[in-house]
Amino acid sequence: MARNIVLVVLGAVLWFAAAMAIRYALPLGWFGRGAAAILFAVSAALSPLVVLAVHRLTKGQPGGHLRTAALACTPALLLDGLAFVWQPSLYGAVDLTLPGAWLMYGVGAILASGATLDVRSAK
Repeated sequence: MARNIVLVVLGAVLWFAAAMAIRYALPLGWFGRGAAAILFAVSAALSPLVVLAVHRLTKGQPGGHLRTAALACTPALLLDGLAFVWQPSLYGAVDLTLPGAWLMYGVGAILASGATLDVRSAK
């Protein structure tokens, strides 16, 4: 139970870090049409490392990577939904299409990484 609470809190912290990454990366052009593809590719490549690090940090059980990913991503996704509707200025953008897509893609990549890591550990 305590680990679940830690994962939810960690998910909220990671959400805020991603929101601030968007806020400060937008003026640098990271969410432009050309740069976004690179950002998405780098995010996909880093997702397994994020899952492994969070799983290890929270002393997860072998084969529990998907659970780790889901418990950390759920609060982040919920907070994104709330912030997109009631506090879009948090992200520092008028058009949140690409940043929002990146956030959802990141959640999907992290969940897919958790599932993949569990399949690999079951072999």
